[in-house]
Amino acid sequence: MKFTHKHIFMILMAMTVHLLSSCHKEKPEVTKPDFALSAQVQALEYNGTSIWGKQGELGVFVAKSRTTDILEGNDNLKYTTTFQTQATRLTPADQKMNLPKNGNLADIIAYYPYIQEFGSKGSSKTVYAIDLQDQKARNPDILLIGRANDCSTTINSATVSLKPVLAKLNVKLKNQHATKSSEEDIRIQLSKIRCKAEIDVLNGAYISYGEAETTDMIQPSESVYAYEAILPAHTTEAEARLTVIFPESARQDPLAVNLYSYVSEFKPNSQYDLEVTVSPEGIKAVLVSMSEFSVTDWYEDKDDIYGNINNK
Repeated sequence: MKFTHKHIFMILMAMTVHLLSSCHKEKPEVTKPDFALSAQVQALEYNGTSIWGKQGELGVFVAKSRTTDILEGNDNLKYTTTFQTQATRLTPADQKMNLPKNGNLADIIAYYPYIQEFGSKGSSKTVYAIDLQDQKARNPDILLIGRANDCSTTINSATVSLKPVLAKLNVKLKNQHATKSSEEDIRIQLSKIRCKAEIDVLNGAYISYGEAETTDMIQPSESVYAYEAILPAHTTEAEARLTVIFPESARQDPLAVNLYSYVSEFKPNSQYDLEVTVSPEGIKAVLVSMSEFSVTDWYEDKDDIYGNINNK
């Protein structure tokens, strides 16, 4: 068969059409991975290492960069920890956050432990109510807040570093009375102290406090004359007192010191170690140290988010 110019032209046309149709085939869509959000916990100690507990629940907000304006659909989303490590990936429990698709910067705010309703009456979307008047039923016994600024889908990952916003008072009691009482029978009471407060999780700022009141310090298990109290960060009242109360069998009147003289301010993410000595001559106190807040049994408490400090 002879190929004429007509045949050659038709073959070239067919090849061109095939080539063009191949070029217009849709390329397979590449799915962008979800935003990788991690949470790093600070000042929490377990066997010498800061570590998250299993399936810890955090609340997450996304706001416009450097503001407290929450972006739509990013209001108090529940995320859970993935690994028992210092910095763990967070997994959305239900709805995942959405950063601006246009690449605009946004801030991610996270807090722990997660709650569904905010505020003392559940009326505020960002105010966390703290009630520590009953130290045996502290709610919560730890509150962590952190913020990662200037996040975007361009980078597609961020780590929020969370820190405690409460304060802790530790008291080591030295009983030098001739007839010593059992440590379980001696109480230490704080009076004229702030136990209730509200804090805005978007900026970590305390916005209100309850009236100054009285609370009993608690004794961690397996302790010897050791007492502790978790408190909102606040300026100590000038009339605040620490009182050692003896059992009736001791026939000893309560002994008190002015707490403000030793701790004028309870700062966030801080703990204060006070040594108190009682003797026939009276009572005296010494502020031994001030350091970062620490939790010693975060991992062991497992699902009990309100027992992290009690050393149960």
